[in-house]
This record gives sequence, structure tokens and C-alpha cells, in this order.
Amino acid sequence: MNERTLYLLAAIVGAVVPWVFFGGFIADEGLDLGAFIRALFVNGAAGGFSADVLISGTAFLVWSWFDSRRI
Repeated sequence: MNERTLYLLAAIVGAVVPWVFFGGFIADEGLDLGAFIRALFVNGAAGGFSADVLISGTAFLVWSWFDSRRI
């Protein structure tokens, strides 16, 4: 398996797996943004993980924006 195929597979898995969990949540709670945000921080473990993902994602987007302007 070459590097390109590995990245494609990782992108597909990374897009599908979270939606399995989101789908279960939406089936139970509906499209309630407030309930979704409360569920992200329901306990210390979930809150820490959610905060880490949100901060990392934001840092990546800021870096991408500056890097794209540089190039």
C-alpha cells in the first residue's frame, strides 16, 4: 500500500466513523445543537477530549490560512 492510498483510506475512515456516532446522537436527540454541545462536555474525559480536538482543529485552520497566504 503506497502513501497516497493510506492517506485516502485514513480520510475515508476519519469522515465515516464520527458520523456513525453523530447519527446515533441525532437519532436519539434530534438536531438539537444545545444538547450536542452539552454532550461534548458531559464529564471530564469527554470535555478534555472535546477541548483538545477543538483547539487542535482551530490551530490547524489558522496555520493553514497563514500558510496558504504565504504560498
